[in-house]
Amino acid sequence: MGVEPDSHPPVVRLAFAVQPLVELAQVRALEWVDCPDKVFVTYAERADKVKQSTFFLSPGYLHLNLYD
Repeated sequence: MGVEPDSHPPVVRLAFAVQPLVELAQVRALEWVDCPDKVFVTYAERADKVKQSTFFLSPGYLHLNLYD
């Protein structure tokens, strides 16, 4: 997570998750974080599996696949 410096209470600016594929449990966990930017990083080599797993992402998420 990226937290804004010198904010009390801390203000989260960025939340991210890193998994081989997008998992629904991780997406739901990020939904609890109140922040403007949410990123999901995947690193599975099989592009077809990564594409299928992005079904769980809502339009507000940025998806980065390390094998693109």
